[in-house]
Amino acid sequence: MTTITERKRLTAIRAAWLFDGVSAGLVPDPTVVLDGSTIVAVGPSVPVPDGATVVDLAGATLLPGLVDAHVHLCFDATDDAVAHLEARDDAEAYAAMTAAARAAARGGVTTVRDLGDRGYLALGVRAAAAADTTLPEILAAGPPITTPGGHCHFLGVEAAGVDGVRAAVLEHAERGVDVIKIMASGGNMTPGSRPEVPQYGPA
Repeated sequence: MTTITERKRLTAIRAAWLFDGVSAGLVPDPTVVLDGSTIVAVGPSVPVPDGATVVDLAGATLLPGLVDAHVHLCFDATDDAVAHLEARDDAEAYAAMTAAARAAARGGVTTVRDLGDRGYLALGVRAAAAADTTLPEILAAGPPITTPGGHCHFLGVEAAGVDGVRAAVLEHAERGVDVIKIMASGGNMTPGSRPEVPQYGPA
C-alpha cells in the first residue's frame, strides 16, 4: 500500500511525445512517473498513481538527459578562453564554472565530464551539484596531467617521467577525482604544442 508520504514524492509528467533512445520512432502521449528523482515507470499507457503531482507538458517532446563527455567548465566560449581564466581568481573561476554547469543543465545536459580545471575547482562544483538540482551531475578529473611546459601546463599539474606521472595520479586519486586526464599529446590552446605529437612515451 502506498503511504501518504510516498504519494507526496510521486510526480507524473505527461507530454505529446517521447524520444527514449531505443524505439525506432517517437512514443505518443507518454507518461513518466518519478519517485523523487528516480523514474519508476514510463510509457504511453502508464497510469498516474493516486496522489501524484501531475505536470502537463502539452505539445512537448520528452527525451533522456544528455551527457557531455568532454567539457572544461573553467573555459568560456570566447576566442581567448585561456587569458580569461588567467584573469580570474579562484572564486571568480568557481562562479563561472557553476554558471556554465547550470547553463548545460538548462540545455538538457544532465551529466558533464569535466576533463581539466584549475586547482581542483570542479570538485567543488561537483559537491555543490549534490545539493543543487539546477546543476547537472559532475564527473571531475581535476587539473589535467601534462609534461613540463606541455599542453595546458598553465592549469597547474606538470609531471615528468614515470615517477612524476605516478605521483600526480596518486595525488588526484587522494583528492577523489572521478577520472584521470592525461595530456597524451599536445593541443591547439598551448603555443608551441602540437596535437599530432605525443607528449609522453609508452612507459
